[in-house]
Order: sequence, then structure tokens, then C-alpha cells
Amino acid sequence: ELESPAEALEYRRTLLRDYAALVGADNDRPLSAFRSRMSKRDQAIGYGKSAMVFHMLRNLIDDDAFWAGLQAAAREGRGRRYAWSDLQRHFEASSGRDLGRFFHQWTERTGAPRLQFSDVSATKTDTGWQVSGTLRQTKPYYELAVPVRLQTAARSHDQTLPVAGGQTDFLFTVSERPVSLEADPEKALFRMLYPEELPAAISRLRASKVPLVVVSRGSEGLLDASADLLRGLQWHQAPVIDEIDFLSRRPTGRDLLVLGRPQSAELHPAPQADLSVSDGAFRLGDRLYESAEDVLFMVVESREDEHVTGYFLPGSIDAARDTARRIPHYGRYSYLVFTAGRNQVK
Repeated sequence: ELESPAEALEYRRTLLRDYAALVGADNDRPLSAFRSRMSKRDQAIGYGKSAMVFHMLRNLIDDDAFWAGLQAAAREGRGRRYAWSDLQRHFEASSGRDLGRFFHQWTERTGAPRLQFSDVSATKTDTGWQVSGTLRQTKPYYELAVPVRLQTAARSHDQTLPVAGGQTDFLFTVSERPVSLEADPEKALFRMLYPEELPAAISRLRASKVPLVVVSRGSEGLLDASADLLRGLQWHQAPVIDEIDFLSRRPTGRDLLVLGRPQSAELHPAPQADLSVSDGAFRLGDRLYESAEDVLFMVVESREDEHVTGYFLPGSIDAARDTARRIPHYGRYSYLVFTAGRNQVK
């Protein structure tokens, strides 16, 4: 936020993406149960979710009350073990508000709200346009103040909808033709993102429940050199097949990690906007990487379903072994370039 509003927005977006990619109903826990970080999943809850809770609290009670509550907690709490209930007490005193419902839903419950629009219509009138619809949330319901933004070619029109149950109706009356409608445009709420909102990133591989490792023809020695990569992604127990077996069986519904450059066109990574792969080299923008010390790791959306495919494309076995342990630490990125073990691009 000190850097710029755009940097703050991107940071909040990253926190939401990490939670959506790494945390599910089978491995979630409430903030009140968080004690320390033992995994990336723990980080997404104990660091990411709690950061968003403080951000929402600040927006709810205003800056003066927020900072006063933190200062009071710092004065009283130094050297003491503190619970969320202690923080609640300070923020209630500084704001003069009952915050019981807020702290309960964000610290005692697992999960996050899921929002969606329905029945949206735009109607031309004599003086402009009316845009109406319904904002819905799935159970269990949260009490939320949801910012909604209607964009026209000339300006933005903002409303804040109080949401407590399953649906809340809204109406915009504007003079210009509407262009887009968005809920929570500044990512100010901790909410569950949809798959369409998640980029193909390394964290998607880490969160996979259906992993499959594919060893390209001619890259059999790469499997052993990738051991640290598989452990870091928690894929060390994933099934492994070779490229020929993959093409004969054509398994579906899997997240894939392809080791080495595939020989078949079906497995070969499709060119991206500024990235292309060829035999023994890859090009990113205007630069060609063709050294034995160059490594590309990339994650792309599956061509057929909502799954992702990762590619580990090292210039040599030594480069693969040197880089494998580093890659899992870059969970929020879609592609990485290393040269002699040093990250060049992410």
C-alpha cells in the first residue's frame, strides 16, 4: 500500500489466489486454531487470511479506530500470549462497536464466502440505462459489505451492498451505456475465487489431488534429478509414466508434470504470448536461451479441462538437479527462468 494502490491490489489478489489454490474443505482450519506455519497451506491461512481479516476490519471501523486498537494491543500485550478475543476487546473499545459477529465468522469458522451475480439485465430508458440483478452467496452465509462497480465508458459507479443472507438485489441508474459489472473490484474481501480467476501457477500443481508425472522420451535420467522438485511440490508419491505410455493410455482428468521436452506434438507446450519452446532451447521475448545451464519451468492451462500442466525443461541434468529444489518456493508464478541456478525471470 505504501508502494502504490496497484501494488496493494496485486498483493491482496495474490493472497486470495494462494488460499483458493492451496486450501480445500478437507484441509482447512479456522484462524483460531493457527499456531505456526508448517506448510504453504498453513501460510495461506495463518498469514494470508489473517492479513485480509485485518484489512477488512480496518475498512469496517476506519483508520483512526484501527490504529488505536493496534496500539492498545501493543501496549497491553507485550510479552503476553494473545488470543483473537483479546484483539476483539481492543478494537471494540477503540471503535465503540460490537465486533462479535465479525470476529466469529472470520476467526472461528473455516472457509470463505462465495459470491456470484444472477439475473443481471441492462435496460435502455428515456434518460439512460438501468442495470439490475441479484448478488448471491452460498451457505454458510457471511455478513458482508460487498462493493459493486458498474463501469461505463465515461466513469465508474460504485455501490456497497449489505449482504447477510442468500441474495441481495441491486439497481444502478446511469446515463451512459454500461460496459462491465464487478463485485469486489479492489479485492477488499476475503472470498473464495472461482477457477476462472486463478492463473496457471505453480501453486496449482502443489494443490493437485490428481497428479501425474510424465517422463519425456530421451529424458529418463531427469526423473532422479527432479526428486527435490517432486518433494517440494508434494508430488513424491505421484504415479509416473513415460511419454509412450501416456500417449497409448491418454489419461484424462489429471494435473500433469512433464519432465523434459516431449517428442510428441500432443504433449509439446503450445507457444504462449511471449514464450516458445524448441528442441534444445526456448525463447522468452527477444532472448534465446540455449545454454546447458538454462532452465525453464512453466505451468499452463490444460487444453481440455480445468487442470494444469507443468513443464520442467532444463538444459542439462546438472542444471535440473541444481534448480529442482528452488522451484517450489515460487508458488505464485506461472513460469521461471534460471541460469546457473540463479532466477532470471519470474
